[in-house]
This record gives sequence, C-alpha cells and structure tokens, in this order.
Amino acid sequence: MSPFERIILDFIESAERNRLNPKLDASQLKELIEYSLVIGDKEWFMDLTSRLSEVQNA
Repeated sequence: MSPFERIILDFIESAERNRLNPKLDASQLKELIEYSLVIGDKEWFMDLTSRLSEVQNA
C-alpha cells in the first residue's frame, strides 16, 4: 500500500469512527442520559455516563 493510499484509508476510518461516536459536550450528554433513563436503556445509560465522565475529566 502506498503512503497516499494509507493516508486516505486513515482518513476514511477516522471519519467513520466520528460518525459512529460523535463528539458531544457535557450538556448534550446529560440530555441523552435523561432520555436513556426515561426509555430504560441501561446499556446506553452506562455508555453515556462513561463518556460524560471522560468529557468532564478532560
């Protein structure tokens, strides 16, 4: 694989990660946490609270 192809592949992989795991600020995460509680989605709640902790500790 050429260096150019590697750069393009890295860019595509990065874009896909950002699409699947968007950068949210603390207020957005808190709103989603409230929603996850309302709908009773424990797994999503745990993921969101973990992400909130990372944002607040950054």
